[in-house]
Amino acid sequence: SRAFISRDGGLLDLGTLGGTDSGPSAINSSGHVVGTSSLANGRQRAFLYDGAVMKSLGVASGLTESSAKDITDNGQIV
Repeated sequence: SRAFISRDGGLLDLGTLGGTDSGPSAINSSGHVVGTSSLANGRQRAFLYDGAVMKSLGVASGLTESSAKDITDNGQIV
């Protein structure tokens, strides 16, 4: 499955971070989207779509995967 948003009367595929799947979790009033995407190695990584590109949010020290569940209108990501 892939993350999509509605834009200009159609659907925009947000892509992935190199893997086959992505899923949105939240969108803020600026249209920024957070969620989780698979990498080419199959691991999961939190992402931020800033209206132009999907960016990896990395992982905390000692972990191999991450996820993003929400984004505030101020851009704080949880």
